[in-house]
Amino acid sequence: MRALIAVAVLILGSSASVAAPPAPVEIDQHGYAPAEPKWVAVGASAATFQVLRAADGSVAFSGSLTLRRASDPASGDNVYQGDFSALSETGAFYVHVAGIGDSPTFTIQPGNYDDLYKRLLKGLYYQRCGTAIPAAYGGAWTHGVCHTSGPSASSYDWATTGSTPSGYRNTTGGWHDAGDYGKYSTNNAYAVGELLQAYELYPSRFASDACDIPESGNGVPDLLDEAHWSLSWMLEMQDPDGGVRHRDSIANYVDDYTPENDPVHRYYTSVSSDATAAQCAAMAIAARVYAAWNPSFAAACSTSATLAWTWLQAHPARVPAGGFVNLYGHSGATYVSDTDAGDRLWAAAEMFRLNGNAAAHSYVDANWGDTKTFDGVWYPDSWGAMQNLGAFIYRDTPGATAAIKTGNWWSIENSSLSSAAGWNSAVSQDGYGCAATTGDYYWGFTGVVLRYAWTLLQAYRYSGNIAYENAAREQIHYILGRNPLGKVYTTGLGTRPVLHSHGAWNLAGGYTNVVDSLCHPIPFQLVGGPNSADNRSISPYPGRCYEDIADPNYYNKGNYTLNETSVNIQAAFIALAGYFGTGETVTGAPQNLRPVPATLEAWPNPARGEVHLVWSGAPVGSAIEVYNVAGRRVWSAPATASGSATWEMSGRTALAPGLYLARLAGTSAKAIRFVALP
Repeated sequence: MRALIAVAVLILGSSASVAAPPAPVEIDQHGYAPAEPKWVAVGASAATFQVLRAADGSVAFSGSLTLRRASDPASGDNVYQGDFSALSETGAFYVHVAGIGDSPTFTIQPGNYDDLYKRLLKGLYYQRCGTAIPAAYGGAWTHGVCHTSGPSASSYDWATTGSTPSGYRNTTGGWHDAGDYGKYSTNNAYAVGELLQAYELYPSRFASDACDIPESGNGVPDLLDEAHWSLSWMLEMQDPDGGVRHRDSIANYVDDYTPENDPVHRYYTSVSSDATAAQCAAMAIAARVYAAWNPSFAAACSTSATLAWTWLQAHPARVPAGGFVNLYGHSGATYVSDTDAGDRLWAAAEMFRLNGNAAAHSYVDANWGDTKTFDGVWYPDSWGAMQNLGAFIYRDTPGATAAIKTGNWWSIENSSLSSAAGWNSAVSQDGYGCAATTGDYYWGFTGVVLRYAWTLLQAYRYSGNIAYENAAREQIHYILGRNPLGKVYTTGLGTRPVLHSHGAWNLAGGYTNVVDSLCHPIPFQLVGGPNSADNRSISPYPGRCYEDIADPNYYNKGNYTLNETSVNIQAAFIALAGYFGTGETVTGAPQNLRPVPATLEAWPNPARGEVHLVWSGAPVGSAIEVYNVAGRRVWSAPATASGSATWEMSGRTALAPGLYLARLAGTSAKAIRFVALP
């Protein structure tokens, strides 16, 4: 039986000890809803398991382990499964396997997915450009207004790179795409499309107005407020003739700066058909979705979509020929695939849905079918293959051609169902319940897994086969810890979250460090996860091709092919988490996020001058308390909803250097020890 509180006393000047690897008892470290299927994956041979209450170690459930998969191809493990779906009791728990060890703590609670959804949307909020992230909403992660003035003001004509920047146009706003501060029209549009398609299909599940962003409580679903931030920037990237500039970014990497201190000139690029088509689609769906909330904005989006569609019709061939490429000494990401056909099909489907556009209808019919450009839904969509988004919306549009909707092997419904049947089988055969094949472990792997799940949900919508919905949910559990490494592939969630998240703000802001215990990256952000295509040397098994370290091969930073966030994969996770939630209500929902179980961290440790305390799961009215070695309370502060506080130790004459204990009073969070330096 594990101890409920286990802390290591820091001894100054001693060498660091190497922690023992965690027991291979893997669970979703965020948790489960009471009535859903639940199972633990054990990567070692054992016969039985117990689910124990975290509060006192008492037994809540006992069961048998059965071999799920021998020699699992993605991990090499013999994986045993323990089903505890019958446990519907709420609270905090962990799984104990005799002779093997314990899982991390997890919870069972009715609001499990509402909580996850709100956190993930908050994680996207941290990517906002052209604004400050104040402590009231950012907690311990803040910056001033960025990229609106000075050298890094957005943005200048890239043709003037290398000389005095000129041709300024206002392109402020939008989302920082990933760990860098670039903003990419194709990926922003795709991310917006993921969010708004989810909202349009399931509006009640995305109704929460309590995600702790500045617009929370304004009577508009926070998902729409957050997408609005990107859409407003996208409007700025469009020329009067409808063409859309492909990118807004620096020319080349210089160094890592906090957003407000970025001194590097930013440039907008030339127009591309990829960006124009993606924008056309995103604006068309926005015009429909925002009509009930902001009619004037919806009208602007409709105009933008129409202008972009007109431009696409006038430019039927790809622009530029062969696809967008870097010019004028630029070396940024291009976000282009081999063709813009998927972008154009998505645009056509959305325009047909928006206003019944006959040319758009004809475009879809001419490009979907046996021997045509697209002959079915056979693989998850992505920023480089957006046609599935178009297929799903076309299938639901009144007047769509029946043969394309259903009835043929290549039709949208039939191909989606055929794919879902195969993917559901893959989920049941994979040791950890992952839908991906061994060939899917490339850059952005977690996004691939989540879009498998989104297609499974559409198959469930078409067929009513509950197995497809269950298989989609399993992908959440995989990403949140029930995987070969027992790793939560997001920051700030679970017992084993991502620490070395790669990104300029994390690095320059001091939120990541070569020392694991000093890492406190921007929270609630999904990273790319395992990637054997770029990291084969880590393991022969693709599901183990991941490291969360200050990688010496990446200048002691997190490996960006494994540990970088991106708005498109974040949007995919938001869409899936929201689908499984309740949506709460548009107004009147509790403003405080409710992370369970409660956690408490201190950094730096050891500390001099001040120590930052970061927590989650604090009930209203609870407090942070600090005690000296004599057991006397020397400091306390309310545990506010911001989730962080700074204890300034300097100037307190009664405080001596030494060991202190911090606790989150009234919760199950582990007390932590830290050292105050003179």
